[in-house]
Amino acid sequence: VEQERFVIEHIRYADCLGFIAALVFRLLNRSASTVTTKAISFYDRWLFPPSRVLDKLFGRWFGKNVYVLCRRLLLLTL
Repeated sequence: VEQERFVIEHIRYADCLGFIAALVFRLLNRSASTVTTKAISFYDRWLFPPSRVLDKLFGRWFGKNVYVLCRRLLLLTL
């Protein structure tokens, strides 16, 4: 990101419950192909909203995704 002339304004993890869910799924030796549309809908409806709240507490330490807010540096030419 910085090599492409962006300045990092804020960086944190996101979806802390998704991290735990993915870890449990992997420990149960499930492949990604066994995830059903119904399971994804359940997660999106019931687990993701509380995960967004918990991200405010735990987003500094862990999560399934990384959130990066950047600003592009402007180059002045004379």
